[in-house]
Amino acid sequence: MKVQVNVKTLTGDIVDLNLVAGPEETVQAIKARIALAEPNPFPDQSLSYKGALLQDDTKLSCCGIEDGGVLDFSAQASEEAFAHQLEELLYSKGALPVEELGLLYSLTHGVTAGHVLKAVGKDQLLGNFVERLSKRFVVEGSTVKPTRTLAAETAELQPSTSKILEKIPEDVAVQNMTVSVSTLVKLPYASQVDCVADLRVCATDTVLKVKSRIFAATLAPFADQELTFKEKVLDDSRCLVDYGVVNGSHLSFVVNGSEAVLAAQLAALLCAKGSASRVELDNMYCCRHGVSATQALQMLGWGEKLNTFLQRQSYFSVKGGCVTLVQDALPAQVPMATDDNHKYLALDAELCSKDLSEKFSQDLDCLAETLSAETFLNVSRVEKGGGVAKGTAIPGAPGAELVLLLEGLTIGCHATWLPSLSKSVAASLNERLCGQNGIANLSVSGGSVHVSVDGPLRNVKILFSPAFKSYSEALNALRCDTSATACAIGRAAFVTQRVRFVEKQSEGVKATMRLLKWWREQRQWSSEKTRPSDDLLELVVAHAVTQRTPRNLQAAVSDVLSILAHFDEMSAIWPLAMRSYREDQVPKSLLSQRPLLLDPTNPFANVADPKLFCSDELMEHARSGVFFM
Repeated sequence: MKVQVNVKTLTGDIVDLNLVAGPEETVQAIKARIALAEPNPFPDQSLSYKGALLQDDTKLSCCGIEDGGVLDFSAQASEEAFAHQLEELLYSKGALPVEELGLLYSLTHGVTAGHVLKAVGKDQLLGNFVERLSKRFVVEGSTVKPTRTLAAETAELQPSTSKILEKIPEDVAVQNMTVSVSTLVKLPYASQVDCVADLRVCATDTVLKVKSRIFAATLAPFADQELTFKEKVLDDSRCLVDYGVVNGSHLSFVVNGSEAVLAAQLAALLCAKGSASRVELDNMYCCRHGVSATQALQMLGWGEKLNTFLQRQSYFSVKGGCVTLVQDALPAQVPMATDDNHKYLALDAELCSKDLSEKFSQDLDCLAETLSAETFLNVSRVEKGGGVAKGTAIPGAPGAELVLLLEGLTIGCHATWLPSLSKSVAASLNERLCGQNGIANLSVSGGSVHVSVDGPLRNVKILFSPAFKSYSEALNALRCDTSATACAIGRAAFVTQRVRFVEKQSEGVKATMRLLKWWREQRQWSSEKTRPSDDLLELVVAHAVTQRTPRNLQAAVSDVLSILAHFDEMSAIWPLAMRSYREDQVPKSLLSQRPLLLDPTNPFANVADPKLFCSDELMEHARSGVFFM
């Protein structure tokens, strides 16, 4: 049902807020949604219907509210509440300059200290306000600190709070309780864990109050938050003591970020403020949540632009640079996640261990130094490539590469010197290095040397290329040669561009690349020609995201499998912003090939060339729709 809420703002104005509410929603939930649209930092808030005050834990269906009903919302502004909130910030952060205190207040409560001062009838600066309250604050130069400790404040509780204290066991250290908090920010592509140590709280603090303090430190702007203790989700209106939280307890704070949450937050702002330009909406979001909407969108992990995001949401209309809310399209409430994205998050967390990534990189650096010192070649420089350099390596299949850029090689006639060079290098290094520095064996395949090593790298591919002076020189040298040998030279010559292409992808895209490599490793392939390479999977993932921005990792993987299921029909040509060359540099004969997966760094290479890769098994596996076996 739809309800209208007459919201009394800090300035005393009345704002009409239209909400679509479910009958099972509580009054407290409606208050929280109102706060998203029209921030009000004062805790003494009331919601009434036809003059009757509504209780927080009451469902709308029990309040006699009908479709089209009108509710009234107001909050009692008080100097005492404002001063208490400033004290809480200073207890949490320590002494602060007045400017930082004001900024921290704005980030925590969504409104500026100046607006609050006007709401309580004080037409003065924050510095003057805290100086006047000498019994509560000490001002030393431009720095402010509280005169009382948290224990002293607790000792002066009001009678209503004192009654609550009578229920508290004697062994609860009310005056000086310290808890540890693990903060988990769940994003569509990753779960980021942080720890807030030594958070000072009072046993009578409400859960909402504690969440607000933790939230201010996370800088994750998403409103879908939970505080748990002993795996139980705590109710915002209850006190810590109600759940048995004592000194030394450990709490868990979880923030869930999703495009649905972000869209609902933006819709709430437009609902309260009216139409706005994209820049104005971006700034409004920043004032409310501490980071801009653009930054919040980047946290979701797919590199999408805010304008594009708004255009594909059904409840926004973007015309002529103006963003308008489509009221009829608004959801009743932010949909809760019901998918299995957590399985994909957990798997990627296993695949991208920071310690293992560092080990990959260190071992590859050591091997590069060994090869440079022992080879007879005139090495100009050694470049790292493959998944290790791109940040997409996974355990068991890191796909490490080293490219030796050599001086003195003839540019052109690649088929003449590359095979013999590869064999000579393999034979020479086998004699010198086999059995040393963890090197087990060296072999030759397709114009490259494969080094089997002990440890997590397993196998490292060594590629060779002339040390071209520039990217343009390399393009000119390969322009008229479409042989397999020229393709191998191109792979090596453009290693820097290939690594940069993947490095520039958003974190969600790279996480999806790792998951697709894992998926490949779980399947059986009849030969190397039917097994999709790292390059192929990485490019298909990047292409899939350009076609449609996914909601999360699960959706991203599903989109990629859909493309792979019809791989023989694929035609992937990169936009100018993603490729390294001009469109007129791509041979017209190449554009007619199917499947077509152009290399964004090499205009002469089709990574899906059917002469080099047979896609039948890939399509069969993808069409099964099974990711986890």
